Amino acid sequence: DTGEEGRIISVLGGTTSTTFDPKIKNTYTLQGTAYLERQVAPNFSVRTGFVWNGRRQVRSNVNLNRPAGAYNLATSVRDPGPDGRAGTADDGASITAFGLSPNYLSLPVVNITTNLPANSNYYTWEVTATKRNAGGRFSLLSSFARTWSREATFGGGASFTPNIQINTDGGLNTYTNWQGKLNATVKAKWGLNLTPVARFQSGNPYGRTFVASLNYGSATILSEPIHSHRTPNLALFDLRSEKEFTFRERFTVTGFADLYNIFNANGNQAMTVSSGASFLRPTAITAPRIARFGVKFRF
Repeated sequence: DTGEEGRIISVLGGTTSTTFDPKIKNTYTLQGTAYLERQVAPNFSVRTGFVWNGRRQVRSNVNLNRPAGAYNLATSVRDPGPDGRAGTADDGASITAFGLSPNYLSLPVVNITTNLPANSNYYTWEVTATKRNAGGRFSLLSSFARTWSREATFGGGASFTPNIQINTDGGLNTYTNWQGKLNATVKAKWGLNLTPVARFQSGNPYGRTFVASLNYGSATILSEPIHSHRTPNLALFDLRSEKEFTFRERFTVTGFADLYNIFNANGNQAMTVSSGASFLRPTAITAPRIARFGVKFRF
């Protein structure tokens, strides 16, 4: 207990740079689901439902001497456009950003880990159709999901300012994504099992950003809503083939061959969204066609 400690023997790791909020709470996620499933034909059923996920009490490091309300110095900054150079033909409109009140500029950094006012909600509608293999030659599973995201923008460090909420919907990045999947298991001739898989998904949303110089330093500002653009939609096709051999009723050898991204799709999955010479430069591209061969032994 406090007051009962002996003398300090040693201290490791240097001085403490961040303290914990004594009232900090655990981050948690709320979830609600509702589904309806019905068999519409022999061995064929359809299921649809709704899923809600809510993220609460997110925590991060913030500077106590720079609360969000201290950024109240309205400052007009010019969007330099995609080329990142002010005074050129692609310049955007002026945007009102917020500098730090002069009373806080000279205060020391006092970092604390605490909960943020940053609640996010995700709403997903799903539909799934299933064709069961009841002694036939194939089974089939197809699904489609669409998600509506309401994602909080407040974060720790440089993201704990009202500038992070410029061009958002009330402080939230709102966007939708969708994905579909179709896979089957087919019993072909000569004991060969084939598993084709087709995957489709929407591109990732993004809005262009630029860096503005304010009285407290540089700030990254969203020049347009996050749902203004998307990376290309993605379609991938994979195939697995297997053949099983049994010896002496005890030993089983299975040979398989996998082929991923059969059509060698190379869509951009992420790109540089900050104005400048690298704007729209891909940073993540779909992996190329991959073939894999192997053997499984079971006894």
